[in-house]
Amino acid sequence: MNDPRRHLPPAPQGRVPNWVILALAGAAVALALGARAVIG
Repeated sequence: MNDPRRHLPPAPQGRVPNWVILALAGAAVALALGARAVIG
């Protein structure tokens, strides 16, 4: 099983809510799409 989150640094408490991971992933995708739209 290859977990894409394995290379990420562990959280201070060792536990990260799924909604936080989803929010960060969504923000990264939104920024990438926005940058591509602005660039062309």
